[in-house]
Amino acid sequence: MVKNIKRGYKMRKSKLRTLVERVIKEEKDTWTAERVKDELPDVKVKLKSGKTVTGKVSGRKNQFANVVVKTGDGDITEEFAWTTLARALNNNTSVTI
Repeated sequence: MVKNIKRGYKMRKSKLRTLVERVIKEEKDTWTAERVKDELPDVKVKLKSGKTVTGKVSGRKNQFANVVVKTGDGDITEEFAWTTLARALNNNTSVTI
């Protein structure tokens, strides 16, 4: 058994291992501006009409990210800060165009 000082009780190694694995997984799931630049994931975009669609992120070498949304009337391109996209991905929310 391993003593967990923070919680003040003993826990089994298997339970501690599970806890550590969960923390590591959460760190991998956390989006940072750098990770967004590296992976260029798709993001949810809310249009002025209220419709939510998927936008493609590009512009890895630029100061700001370009998000492109394809609509029936043509493409819409908007610039966002990398941190804004990371926040939207972490909170599972959309950015608004």
